[in-house]
Amino acid sequence: MVSDGRTPPISDLQTLRAMTHPLRWRMYELLLTRGPSTASRLGQIVSATPGHLSYHLHELARYGYVEEAPELQQDGRERWWRAITGGVRWSSETLADTEAGREAERRLETLMLNRQHERLRTWWDSRPTEEAAWQQAAYTTDAVATLTASELEQMTREMQDVISKWCEHGRNAIAGSTPDQVMSGPEARRPIFVFAYAFPEQP
Repeated sequence: MVSDGRTPPISDLQTLRAMTHPLRWRMYELLLTRGPSTASRLGQIVSATPGHLSYHLHELARYGYVEEAPELQQDGRERWWRAITGGVRWSSETLADTEAGREAERRLETLMLNRQHERLRTWWDSRPTEEAAWQQAAYTTDAVATLTASELEQMTREMQDVISKWCEHGRNAIAGSTPDQVMSGPEARRPIFVFAYAFPEQP
């Protein structure tokens, strides 16, 4: 059965710990950015055996981050998997009230931060070889705004609304297309990685 298209917020320590596995996180990233795949195909990218990856795919499915894509199977021998959009979400108020919860949260936050910076570094390193249109369209900025806590919450919601709008636009635009169709031609589309932080600086 196809999901409703959103990952569930993490509400228990077991799931939080499950998503701190670096390989599991990488597989979820690949399925989000490159589209449905099999354990064998993923193994060509992350240099792991199909059996090992199959185990982690089942774990990701168990926790609501991927699902099978049976309509893509051609010979019935290997399962296809697709990512469920929505990302990894949790509430510190719910999960960080114990030492074990705080430790798992810190591990997951560190993993996320490292991967964000690795992906940014990959872009910086490859940027000189990119087409001019993509180099010009890519964006980075920073700013300092003097806000109250409630104003920061409002700004965050507005930023999230804009990001969600364009993510939804992209999903609708590629519905029913293969990865090759999406990434070729004059109107080629590519996965665009967006990440943002907004936090109070120390006085």
